[in-house]
Parts: sequence; structure tokens; C-alpha cells
Amino acid sequence: ESLLQLILEITVRSTGANDTTGQSLTALSCSCLFSLVVAWGETGKTLQAISAILTNNGSHACQTIQVPIILNSLQRSVQAVLVGKIQIQDWFTSGIKKAALMQKWSLKEIPVDEDDQCLLQSDGFFLYLLCKDGLYKIGSGYSGTVRGHIYNSTSRIQSRREKKSWLGYAQGYLLYRDVNNHSVTAIRINPETLEQDGTVTVPDCNADGQNILFTDGEFINQIAASKEDGFVVRIFATSTEPVLQQELQLKLARKCLHACGISLFDSEKDLHILSTGFDEELAVLGAGREFALMKTFSGKVYYTGKYQSLGIKQGGPSSGKWVELPITKSPKIIQFSVGHDGSHALLTADDGSVFFTGTASKGEDGESTKSRRQAKPYKPKKMVKMEGKFVVSTACNNGSSSVITKDGELYMFGKDAVYADNSTILYLNFIKNCSTFIYIQCNVATPKI
Repeated sequence: ESLLQLILEITVRSTGANDTTGQSLTALSCSCLFSLVVAWGETGKTLQAISAILTNNGSHACQTIQVPIILNSLQRSVQAVLVGKIQIQDWFTSGIKKAALMQKWSLKEIPVDEDDQCLLQSDGFFLYLLCKDGLYKIGSGYSGTVRGHIYNSTSRIQSRREKKSWLGYAQGYLLYRDVNNHSVTAIRINPETLEQDGTVTVPDCNADGQNILFTDGEFINQIAASKEDGFVVRIFATSTEPVLQQELQLKLARKCLHACGISLFDSEKDLHILSTGFDEELAVLGAGREFALMKTFSGKVYYTGKYQSLGIKQGGPSSGKWVELPITKSPKIIQFSVGHDGSHALLTADDGSVFFTGTASKGEDGESTKSRRQAKPYKPKKMVKMEGKFVVSTACNNGSSSVITKDGELYMFGKDAVYADNSTILYLNFIKNCSTFIYIQCNVATPKI
């Protein structure tokens, strides 16, 4: 509490327009305040901090406040929850999607033809556009800038069709280079005035075969092709001569799924790569006696093995191939379970419904078990017993099914239902009083929560 009050006092402290030391201190305290309330995790403290910043005298409007790492992590966690994933994907691990456009706007004041070669760079505040008529400094709409507004321009530097140019940003300066003249010197440009302010030496693009230069705001980086399907990344400091700071060796890799062990649907016993035949990222894999299921992050379920055991009469996959499991109305599956050496599976949809697929001989699907049932495989079907209930998790073993609802009720079906209340099939009523549950797991004899 005392630390929070101290940071709040520093954050709301009034500073003069020329008091750079005071402004730096309040900006730093503002960043610390974000970190403290996020780590604290109390809504009241968060609202108190936000209120203090927004109702201040406006001194933070002209300050550069560093976003703490813990706030970035929280934002990514919230984004993952919104898109229904365990972890949000980023461009480094998943690449940049083709349909990644979030917004666009037109710059009517700048005449650009469709076949013009334009270069674009950013310093985190402004966009710098280099085209045939010159270099333009444009507001990005972030960090207090007006989106699309032209703050400055110059015609001294132009991008022409007959020459290849390069534009970068590092250490507070724009860097411009004419690639056609094979020069290793780049012109340093002041981003405020757009005037030339000396030169810097950049790595030679023609020395290492195919390579490309880019900047990250601090350093000049080079990616060059190397032997054995790899790349080398070199990081240089910006100075009169390029000083190599770090060198990283990268090798091309592909996400693979390995499997090992004995199964009726996979003759390979040793550790080997499973070839799925589709590009979607995998989330969960489960194997039964005669089939295996695989769920992707998008909520689709694929299967392999003996398709007759899942109630599919024809058109199933050949050995080692994976095919999407046909489910009525194609709901998004958020969780599924397959029992050890089991013959059935339960699939939980995002709308709270639960589907049964596989062989039911002991009432695993929730149907009546008063008379002896003939073992029959079923395609994915809704469990009638759970209609009106919002299911959040399931578990299976050989001959039994367990289901947990949003209200904290645990239902048992199949051979282990004898341990439950016969009138309601409700197993452990005390779960209702729990604030949260983690997961349910069925072993050979009893369920565990």
C-alpha cells in the first residue's frame, strides 16, 4: 500500500514544460504504476491507477511512457482468451497471415502511381514514405500523431524507377542508401528536419551473395543465406564503420508431431513423425484402441485408424492418413477425451454441448443400460442426457464416461456409474461449492478431479 501511494504521488506530480528531469521521473513512475497494479491483480487498484493518470493535469500527454513487459504479457493473455486459444500466435512462430490487414487510409495529398516503387519506414511515432516526389513524414495515428497528416516533406531525396533504394531507421536517424551504385555508405537524415546529417557505413549487400538489410530502431541487421538450408543473422552497430555486435546461425525447421508405441492403427513402433497432411496447428492428440483423434487450435477434430469403430461406414482414411471427423453442424470443439485402450470418445463444443462417438455397450453414451445392449459404433451424436447442461470438460476410460458442467456437477455414465447416485447419476455434489475446477481424469477404476 505504501509503495502504491508513493508511486501515485510521483505520477500526478506537476512538472514544468522545461523540466526534463521531472518529466522523465513522472513518466518512469507511470510505467512502474502500470507494472505494480497488473502484478497486484486487484480491480480497485487498477481503476485507482487509471483514474490518477487520466484525471491528471495533462502533463503525461507529451511524455514517452515505456510500456512494461508485464502489461504486454497481460494483453497477449487477454487476446488469447478472446480468440479461444491457449497461447496467442505471433509472427515469429506462425508467420504473417495473408489476410492480416487491420485498417487502411488514403494519402490524397501524395500522388503515387500503381507501378511506383515506394519505401516505407517508421520510428514508432511517424511513418516515412519515400516516393518519386520526395520523402514525406506522416502521422501514424499512434503516440499522439494525427493519422495521415503530413508533418514535413523534402524533394531532395527521391525514389526513382530506374534505381533501387533502401530506407532504414536506427539510433534516432533515418538511413538512405542508393543500392545501384554499390556504395556501402548511407546518408543519415534528421527525422525532424529531413535534412542530411552526415553518413554512416552499412554492410556490403554484394559481398555475401543473397542477403537483405533491415533495421530494428537500434541496429542495422543483415540476413544472408548460408550453406545447408540455413541463414546467418548479423547485427551491426551504426557508426562510421559497421561494427559486428552479434551473429546468429539459423536453420530452417518445421513443426513436427512424433509418436511412439504400439497401436492397432499404426504399424510403426519406434519414434517416428506423424504426417497429418494439413497445415493447421495442432493442440491436442488422443489415442484409443482402434482410432486416434487430433484437435486443432481452430476447433476442428481429425481422426485416423479404423473408421468403422467411429460409426463411419465408408469413405474413411487409408492407413496413416488423417481425415476431419464429421460432426453435425460442425461446431467448434474446445476439448475431447479418449480413454486408455478405449473404444469411445467425448467431444465438448464451445456452446456447452457434448458429443459421443465410438462403441457404447455399457451405457457410456448415457443411454439406458437396463437390458444388455449390443455393442454398436456410433458417429458423433449429442448426448441426450446432457441436454440443457453446459458442459465444460469430459474424461473417459474403458467403458466409462465422465462429464463436468459449468455449475460444477460431475456426471458418470457406463460401468463406473454404479458408484454414483442412481437417481440423478450425480457423483460428487460438493464440487458445486468450488469456485473453479482444473480438469477431470478417469483412471482404470475411479475419476480424479
